[in-house]
Amino acid sequence: MKRFLISVLLFCMWMPNAVNAQDLVDLVNPRIGNVSQGLMPTFPTVHRPYGMIRFWPLTSPGVIDTYLSDRIYGFPLNRPEYRGEPAITVMPYKGKKALLKETNGIEIDHDFEIVSPYYYSVQLDEMEMKVEFTPTERCAFFAFSSANTDDLVLLFETDDVSRFQLKGTQNLTGYETYKGVRQYVNIFFNHRIKESGYINAEGKLVKAKSAKGKGLKYFVVFDGSVQVLMNYAVSWIDNKQASRNLLKENPGWNFDKTVNAGVEAWNHELGKIEAKGGTVDQRVIFYTALYRTFERMVNVNEYGRYYSANDNKVHRTKHDIFVDDWIWDTYSSRHSLSMIIAPDREPEYGNKCLTRLAEAWGYNEDTVALENRTDNSIYVYNPEELIEMVGGKDAFVESLDQLFEESLSGYAKWGITGRFVMRNQPGFHASYLYTLAGQPWKTQKRVRQLMDTWFRNDIMDICGDEDGGGLSAWYVFSAMGFYPVTLGKSEYVLGSPIFEEVKMDLGNGNFFTIKAPFVSTQNKYIQSVKLNGEELDGYILTHQSISAGGTLVLDMGSAKN
Repeated sequence: MKRFLISVLLFCMWMPNAVNAQDLVDLVNPRIGNVSQGLMPTFPTVHRPYGMIRFWPLTSPGVIDTYLSDRIYGFPLNRPEYRGEPAITVMPYKGKKALLKETNGIEIDHDFEIVSPYYYSVQLDEMEMKVEFTPTERCAFFAFSSANTDDLVLLFETDDVSRFQLKGTQNLTGYETYKGVRQYVNIFFNHRIKESGYINAEGKLVKAKSAKGKGLKYFVVFDGSVQVLMNYAVSWIDNKQASRNLLKENPGWNFDKTVNAGVEAWNHELGKIEAKGGTVDQRVIFYTALYRTFERMVNVNEYGRYYSANDNKVHRTKHDIFVDDWIWDTYSSRHSLSMIIAPDREPEYGNKCLTRLAEAWGYNEDTVALENRTDNSIYVYNPEELIEMVGGKDAFVESLDQLFEESLSGYAKWGITGRFVMRNQPGFHASYLYTLAGQPWKTQKRVRQLMDTWFRNDIMDICGDEDGGGLSAWYVFSAMGFYPVTLGKSEYVLGSPIFEEVKMDLGNGNFFTIKAPFVSTQNKYIQSVKLNGEELDGYILTHQSISAGGTLVLDMGSAKN
């Protein structure tokens, strides 16, 4: 009963209503969307922003909706690829005899699980054990706390070619081959290892200090009367670099210090956008969406060196190297958001954007070559020409109305408004096209409807395949009140903000603030716009006006202007 009450207390402490206002990270709810109504759910990922280590438990095979899985089959040391499988898992057991039993995972109760961007814990009642986890960028901590005195056994499992080597009595090194590349780990324990070995093909325990092969099950044994801390680092280079990463980021055995550093790191990144006003749920949805945009890209710079899978070589570098950025799902919204709040990580935008850069820098031959490569997509990138193709503004608005209002019978309704599919990334800009056709109030109405309908603070939302910040960045933009409709064009179309004030740290010493003091559920229509005290003609905001810093004031009301 005592453990039950403590667990409930800890869970309640996590809830957004009970957090300190300055800790923006505790407004993040990683459980939003863990049950999918589309292609894929979101995952309750624990990591540092852009960090090499990403974590959530390995749950029941075949059940991608983690919240619907009642069993844990292992705790990954890392998930190298977004939404990917783990590289090396660890699982605690009571005594070596437990290793000889057929296992069907360990049953858990999600109500006794704590998930935040910087910390994870769960009660394994069957093992009478609590497991805790907290990461840095390239390192992480596990804490295993047992309620009995049986030997604590940690079982490390792999799927592909791998190796483990015990060095001394407190250091375990190893690797697993992940999609042809070795993920190295260097692990230290705060107590001496009593025994080590592996489970052979016949299911018998073999004492050994090392093991090599495919699909290994390697174990280490500790005295069960102590809390075992496992401090480790990963590397794509080698075990020595993993050790260097550990010394740089997480030396020592202060678990709480690492947790607190995670809070600070997340507050720093999330604090790049300070939103005031709105409801508690809207703030939770907003900061959870912003958190999702930091899961990718991943920085693989290991203190001046990085491994490149392109040529299978280690290179030296003086700047960060980002990977795992799928162009399909991030090119429109998340990349554009990064250009504002993380310009030092600005990604390439594809041929059309490169064309504009080449033209601006006077590279005439490159401009012609890139233009030829983008001719087939010119109407995708130029809404004004698209409007003319449809037959003018009136006809275009009528076509948009049909898109949002005409029923799409025979198809799953989740994420669908009329024939518009909110969960489909290439259509993110559609609701903003009304403004370009001369009816901005319809944009403002429709954007609010889409936010309120398909983005909620519960286990089943957001409305589809999140895809590493794609849907989430759309919400972040729309909640602030603008969106980049035409990729490669340095301007944004105004929508309908939900917050009274949003202040963005642009990373260059400047801040851009959007004020909408009278905004409400009904006051969702823009009456007038002022930029730095001057009336803004129209509903277009340039990137230059944002990056230069300043204040945008939106006079919101109920009249459809």
